[in-house]
Amino acid sequence: MKTNLIKTFALVAALVGSSFAFAEDLGNWNVNDTVVIKKSTTHYLTGEEPSTWVYDKKHTIQQIGSKRFENGILLREIISWVGPDDITRPDGTSAQAEGANGKAAKANYAKADKANAADNQANASKAYSFGDWHVGDTVMVKPETKKYLTGEEPSEWVYGKKFTIQQLGTSTYPEGILIKEIISVVDANGIYRPYDQAQPAKQEEVKPQEEEKKEEVKPQEEEKKEEVKPQEEEKKEEVKPQEEEKKQEVKPQEEEKEEEVAKQHEKVRMQKHHRFSIGLRGGVASLMHNAPLMDNWKVGFDGILDLQYAYYFGAKEGKKVNHGIIVGLGVGYAQSPIRNGLNIDSTYNMGTYTVDYKINAQKVAERDGQIQIEVPLMYSLLTEKGFFLNVGPKFMMPVYTHYNQTISDEASIAATINDMGVTITNDPATGVIDMHSQKGQWGKGQAKINLMVTAELGWEWELKNGHALGVGVYGNYAPLNTYKHDPTLKNIVQVEADGTSNATVGYNSATDSYAKGMNYFDAGLKLVYHFQFPASKK
Repeated sequence: MKTNLIKTFALVAALVGSSFAFAEDLGNWNVNDTVVIKKSTTHYLTGEEPSTWVYDKKHTIQQIGSKRFENGILLREIISWVGPDDITRPDGTSAQAEGANGKAAKANYAKADKANAADNQANASKAYSFGDWHVGDTVMVKPETKKYLTGEEPSEWVYGKKFTIQQLGTSTYPEGILIKEIISVVDANGIYRPYDQAQPAKQEEVKPQEEEKKEEVKPQEEEKKEEVKPQEEEKKEEVKPQEEEKKQEVKPQEEEKEEEVAKQHEKVRMQKHHRFSIGLRGGVASLMHNAPLMDNWKVGFDGILDLQYAYYFGAKEGKKVNHGIIVGLGVGYAQSPIRNGLNIDSTYNMGTYTVDYKINAQKVAERDGQIQIEVPLMYSLLTEKGFFLNVGPKFMMPVYTHYNQTISDEASIAATINDMGVTITNDPATGVIDMHSQKGQWGKGQAKINLMVTAELGWEWELKNGHALGVGVYGNYAPLNTYKHDPTLKNIVQVEADGTSNATVGYNSATDSYAKGMNYFDAGLKLVYHFQFPASKK
């Protein structure tokens, strides 16, 4: 209770005192002056007691006078009101000691400031090029600059303020100028050099360093509780909104840089840009043999390396979708099996006798594989958030085909001599089938071109280096294949007998023997890395 009464009396005294003359003339102080708080100052004009660390720090005058505190001075770093007698120069001198008298000093300052305004206007009308600027230069944003290079519009408070050049050129904007205090990239002719009037040192006025921020600018919430009563009217009239200050002026430099880079990369995806991609995909596959005597639909696998180029035309204004065309080359391997039991009836003449050969194979298995190349021509849809969809035709051609075949030892050959009514099984005279395994090439001499319909969809993420990583699913189906064969021409097992010697047994590929045609199919997962580059500078 006692403490509250003391604060109340202090507040009343401050309010009353602010309406009368102080020993120090208010006119001797100017906005942006660097000052320190006297240790004799026990209360702000609002009644709060200053924290102990406040006395040992330098502060900057942000505003002189207000509706509530006519003779008050607002200090920027602590957002608190003091009287003109409560502060002094950093060297310990009063404002009056700087000139013959405070009023004369103020008049001289106003005269110089008026001259500077003319010089500033002359400098702002000049045309500047990239070579005119250096890191560390003090600059101001031209009034006619309505957008940064990233597309955002500057806040109203940016105009008329002095800033520092932090970097010349970025990876996305080689001739852009990065401004330290607002972390934004501007054109070389979007800024101008202000008149170099003698002012307190920049370090004392702006204090952009991280170390000074930590020492001199306490967290906003703590400041509000200890030093400033939350006055909605004062915030609107005298102090910029705290949230805007945090976002645009007090944010840590590293966080600002990361956000700016992320925005720039995300915009590349919606701009006109070139894209070179390396992708790996794999999953299930089938050559889809159309073989009446064998099973058709057996699943194998494939693995493909994709090298692709894409051009995106740029999203229209207000849209969040970009459209492009993809071409490229794919190289990979695919295989799938066919298997079944089969029975074959063949008739041969043996001398004057007619012999019927019956071949029975309980288990025939063959795995066909191919090394293939693919040439896509696809439409691509890419959204601002990273979703992609690629669809279109693709040409696929096997450049090398092979098979691995096995016939079990349960197979047999039976020859019936019709005129004699005699049947001979697995005899040298009829041919003998043992456990059989062989390798070879199928479809020799044919150009087995597939016309496929393909689709890919998934998600991609922008990386810090400006490129992108994508993950998705794919599917290909070939409704048209040039592989054709007449299965009545030969059998998988061939018995040759001329009627004068023992019969011989030969073997063919099951695909070459029984497949009328083929259609390719595959589906699986795809991982892709995109190198992307803007097609033109903004």
